Amino acid sequence: MRLRLSNCHAASSMGTPLPTDVARRDDGSAYESGTAYEIETSLARAQTHGAPQLNMFRKALATLSLPADRAQFEILEQFWQRLFVDSAGRILRAFQSFDGVADLARQLDVCVRGWLAEQGYLRDAPAWNSAVLGSPFRGLAAFEEQHAAVYFGRRVALDLAWQRLLRAHEQGAGFLLMLGASGSGKSSLVKAGLVPMFRAHVNAHGVILAHVAELRPGADSLAALAGTLAEWPSTVSEVFDPAGELAELMPKYLLVIDQFEELFDQSDAHIAAFATQCMALLQRRRFYIVATMRADCYASLLEHRELAQLKDLGLSFDVRRADVRRADIY
Repeated sequence: MRLRLSNCHAASSMGTPLPTDVARRDDGSAYESGTAYEIETSLARAQTHGAPQLNMFRKALATLSLPADRAQFEILEQFWQRLFVDSAGRILRAFQSFDGVADLARQLDVCVRGWLAEQGYLRDAPAWNSAVLGSPFRGLAAFEEQHAAVYFGRRVALDLAWQRLLRAHEQGAGFLLMLGASGSGKSSLVKAGLVPMFRAHVNAHGVILAHVAELRPGADSLAALAGTLAEWPSTVSEVFDPAGELAELMPKYLLVIDQFEELFDQSDAHIAAFATQCMALLQRRRFYIVATMRADCYASLLEHRELAQLKDLGLSFDVRRADVRRADIY
């Protein structure tokens, strides 16, 4: 991955010296520290390749506390005079001064946002256009995938659930059962959290390889499953599961089963057939299944042998209301 933006700051010391056998300049001289190496190689790379863009910050001398090791300050001054401001006060390269940590954070935020805007990564339009999309406040309704831009507060739970799904897949079957009380946010965490994360992960190479479908068991879970699978593209590439690097370039499928407990209103034969078909899908390494279910229905699941087998193939994740973090919202 090519580094395109680099931000460095200096205060009163140069840092820990590098071992002389690690890296040297073209003229054979040693770098004063790892910081010096990073700055100089970034500058050289920018001159020859046009990237990265280097933003350099130096703490204002008026607010500087000199280190106990005066030699460190002298080394930094010599480095600074060689690259940024010479002994006569002439500016050799652009840099910015900051007074303290808060000022540095503010300036860094401005620089990074400016760079992102120049690269076209920031939109001029708001993240959520209420006039077109309606209110972002869902009330008692679950957040859907299209609400991912305004879904906050579950960052830690989302990361943990995603890692749990990946671990289940690595262990042999990509099945994750999301358990929680009614109203705990299971469906929102899956639809506005895990689904966008699945797409981002699978489509990371710039090719659309992720396919996502959602179903509720309803009155006829087998019909619902058949109808959902029929919506997925059918290609020759789906008849086998390649290994190695080729596997990374094959389509991957995520089936979301919301309100899994609706199964228990159906016949034992329906439940067994549904679970068996899900297990057959999971034998294909490119299939993932995430199901949401009320925690109070867990005992009912265990009463059905095939559902218990399906559960045991993968892993489960507990969703709690207390998982919402204010720090992720404000």
